[in-house]
Amino acid sequence: MKKNLLTIAFCVLISLLSACKKGEQVAPAEDVATTSVDNGLVTEVLSLNTYSERKAAYSNILNGAERYSIWAKRNNDIIKSGVLNAGQLTLFKQAAAKVSLGLFTNKMERLGLTHFFDEWRVAAKQVFTEAQLKYLIQDFVTFNKETYLQLGVPEKQDLAAGYKVLADGGACGCSLQSDWCGSQGDCMVYGCTTQGLCGTFLSYGCDGQCSKVIVGY
Repeated sequence: MKKNLLTIAFCVLISLLSACKKGEQVAPAEDVATTSVDNGLVTEVLSLNTYSERKAAYSNILNGAERYSIWAKRNNDIIKSGVLNAGQLTLFKQAAAKVSLGLFTNKMERLGLTHFFDEWRVAAKQVFTEAQLKYLIQDFVTFNKETYLQLGVPEKQDLAAGYKVLADGGACGCSLQSDWCGSQGDCMVYGCTTQGLCGTFLSYGCDGQCSKVIVGY
């Protein structure tokens, strides 16, 4: 059985800080062929309070099968929620249909979907606000109808603070292969430390930085 989440998270934090000091690049174990899922651990990760905490634990503690299990359930919950209008539902189903175990465990399969997701994102921006898209595609917290609807009103269309990419001690904050910087510019190569997962369904490695973060926007 895996250790308590807090103990593991502490170990992950120490290892990342150590690697950063050494100038090393740290990447999550993205391509793990295991199909084992520790549901207790998944529940603990989902219960973490902040987006940054959830994302760090998701990237560095969960295996590919566990990440897939989270998105498969969440996408199904979203589809069944009844909160999406007809146009939104059609588009979301297209993206959800591409979510498979291979997206989280097979680099070639993941890269093969990059063009599809790039085109999908362009179409999705016509029917979702940026904040809604971030909530649907880049946060795996238990789906909440009220939260989703609040992110759709005009005063909430600017990206919620919790989803903004921040300059974080030299760590990369976006994926060059799956750029979701949005109003924060374009994902660019920027001598940052490669660590964590970014992009569509948090399945791509973080290996760049949003251009407006680089210039201190």
